[in-house]
Amino acid sequence: VTLQITINILPENIEISANDLICVGENIDLSTEFISNAVYFWQGPNGFSSMLQNSIIENASASNEGEYILRVKIEDCESELVSLYVEVKTLPDFTVSGNCVENNTDYQLFAAPIDSSLNQDDFTYSWSALVGILGSANPISILGKEVGIYTVVITDSSGCSSTLSY
Repeated sequence: VTLQITINILPENIEISANDLICVGENIDLSTEFISNAVYFWQGPNGFSSMLQNSIIENASASNEGEYILRVKIEDCESELVSLYVEVKTLPDFTVSGNCVENNTDYQLFAAPIDSSLNQDDFTYSWSALVGILGSANPISILGKEVGIYTVVITDSSGCSSTLSY
């Protein structure tokens, strides 16, 4: 009598990672090392599931923030569950307004967070128009500039940004 025994490898020491900074609208890149003959089972917030070794969640929103879990299976052997918390950073909403100042001798554009409890100085601003970059002051004077659309890129301390036009 010949008895054939198959010994399957138990997937161990599974490590998972995601990109360091994820802002709303960017992709979440989930990854793990390649294991021959493995099947990957990802699960996460907002109904996310995937069987790819490396998965991409496009256009991330706040609903994609949370714990992502990976289980790896080779034949009948399963790894321990491995998890990673992914934070999706959201920039607060801003408004852009313009007004005359100093007895109508200047016209300024101003970006401000809608939530008045936030300090506008906690953000950086980059104003531009068709003629190019105008500067980083907030408010910014546009007196004597061409009529047109003015754009501001607002960036928080973590590096997430939002673009608004006036």
